[in-house]
Amino acid sequence: MYGITLIIISALMHALWNFFLKKSSDKHIFNYQMHMINLILMTLTYPIIFSNYLYFDTKPIMYGFMAGIFFSMYHLFLSKSYKTEDVSKVYPITTSSPIFVSILAMIFLNEKISILGFIGIITVILGILILNMNNIGKIKFTKGVYYALLASTSYSFGAVIEKSGVGKGNIFLYIYSVTFFMTLFLFIYSKHNSKGHIQFALKNINLLLPASIVLFLSVVTYRFGLERVNVSYATSIRQINALFGVIVGILFLKEPFEKKRIVGALTIILGIIFIKKGM
Repeated sequence: MYGITLIIISALMHALWNFFLKKSSDKHIFNYQMHMINLILMTLTYPIIFSNYLYFDTKPIMYGFMAGIFFSMYHLFLSKSYKTEDVSKVYPITTSSPIFVSILAMIFLNEKISILGFIGIITVILGILILNMNNIGKIKFTKGVYYALLASTSYSFGAVIEKSGVGKGNIFLYIYSVTFFMTLFLFIYSKHNSKGHIQFALKNINLLLPASIVLFLSVVTYRFGLERVNVSYATSIRQINALFGVIVGILFLKEPFEKKRIVGALTIILGIIFIKKGM
């Protein structure tokens, strides 16, 4: 039960840093600066909390670099999505990556999709359609929704790279490496597309600090939870962050309450559970 609790806390923390990202005025700068502070926190706590992982291993660093490219793209598309759409609408879509992971794993890793997995894929698609139905039942995809789908797809490529060989190496070194490369790539993008980074950090420190802390807590609680819960169960349980995202958007961002957002988020979660059970 302790491990499951940690996974649920991690899911909540994941939804919360998305809340802070949505609140920021420049989401690209905020995203990299949030990761920068998170990287500093990881560097300071690495020797203390993760002392068992203080050894060098080239494989996690290599995979961290490759996965970092796609996870950076995920964060860039996520930031663009939040510029035009509510968190409660697009956040559940960004968590639908297991559908793409299953398809990519079938293509690149020769994995097979079971009947239950196929049902899960259809269920996730249904949830996305529910989220994008207007009041008269017509489907309407906006630019923010397309960016959310691109974010989910990018995350999936990173997850497949992660799945293809990292499990046998220094796991926390991988987490640290992918965080380092994500921060670096996001910084390079923001440096060429935005100005006034120092001024932005000083002006938004009241948002950056709590966002970085909950991001750090999301990573750490999930890592400790994985030590106590089977990874298949853990990834399924963590998808409750889709529902947390809807609740956070409605309660704290004052986004409109719509039953379809709750129903859509729950449908996506159900589909993801089917996919995980069928893997």
